[in-house]
Amino acid sequence: MAGRVDRTIGWSAVGNLPAVRLEYAKSPYVTFTLISAAAPASPTGGSFIWTIPNDISSAYDIKVRVSDPNDPEANDLSITLQDRGRPDVTSPNGGSSGRSGASADHLDEHGDDGERELEYSKDDFATSTVIVASTPNTGTYTWTIPDAISATVKVRVSDVTDPEAKDLSDATFKITSLMTVTSPTAARSGTSRARSRSPGRAAARSPT
Repeated sequence: MAGRVDRTIGWSAVGNLPAVRLEYAKSPYVTFTLISAAAPASPTGGSFIWTIPNDISSAYDIKVRVSDPNDPEANDLSITLQDRGRPDVTSPNGGSSGRSGASADHLDEHGDDGERELEYSKDDFATSTVIVASTPNTGTYTWTIPDAISATVKVRVSDVTDPEAKDLSDATFKITSLMTVTSPTAARSGTSRARSRSPGRAAARSPT
């Protein structure tokens, strides 16, 4: 599931502002880019869900500016943020199947080189089971498919230091049982023996 991280921009305010202007800038914070020209606000503040765009990567530090649309000098800057990028699960990503006890590769093609947590779930992450709590993001992780037979499995990958940066399988995949035939292990052939008898000879007697 490709995409970027959703961030909540929150602010407090004194004075009745019906809306605020939201912008961001990359270091060295000279040129600001518009996020929203009029994000709804309340008399005490507000919040806005921002999907960080693809042109921001972990190579940049960023800041967010909140201002009065009618008075640009009435503004405030956020602390310095760094977008670490969101993991992108590419496999297993739905429509496939794996057998309990077999090995499979998890692939993560995006994000930085930080640590990742891997989990799987059979109920769309109402509950989940940890595959590994922390592993370096090398782009792939080989795991032993558990004994958790189900047709509704998904995998989730999260940034250990930034749980909001996560991705999961686009669709469900199957975990099936693993069966191995142990007997018979080789072909056997049997010979049927039949006994036959030669036709008997009848003795002729002369009439007396």
